[in-house]
Amino acid sequence: MRSYLTKHNVVIASLVLVALIAAIGWIATANMERATAQRSQTNFDAWEQSQADLVSAEETIAEQDDTIDDLEQEVADSVEAAAAVSTRSDSLDQREDELDTTLKDIEARESALEEGEEKLKADQEKAALPAWYNEVKKCLERGGDYVSATVSDTSYTSLDTSCYNG
Repeated sequence: MRSYLTKHNVVIASLVLVALIAAIGWIATANMERATAQRSQTNFDAWEQSQADLVSAEETIAEQDDTIDDLEQEVADSVEAAAAVSTRSDSLDQREDELDTTLKDIEARESALEEGEEKLKADQEKAALPAWYNEVKKCLERGGDYVSATVSDTSYTSLDTSCYNG
């Protein structure tokens, strides 16, 4: 039988074993580098996505700031409008009070005019009646039955009347 374990075979087997171990080491190192590269790529992709999200968030914040500024301006405008309405309302209340006062003055004047018209009408009616009418009326109001009157040329403007009871 021949022995396959010769010096050359042992050296060749050792070299093959070293080459096999080196190949396994190289494959393991390559796999580790590939895994590290994939993790780095994944981390880089995540970083890029985070940067894109950050830019988007900054744009959204800028838009929200603009919206907030617009809303604050609308609130300021609303407050200003409310103040203007309040001022106009106060002015209208004052004008209503002035109108009420004016209406009361007008009503008082109308009442005074009506009284004056009634007095004027009564005075006109008195002027249309004969002079003795008022004297007779007074006599009858006091309970008198008849009146005796004397009129002369000299006393025509003033009547000389007497009131008699029954």
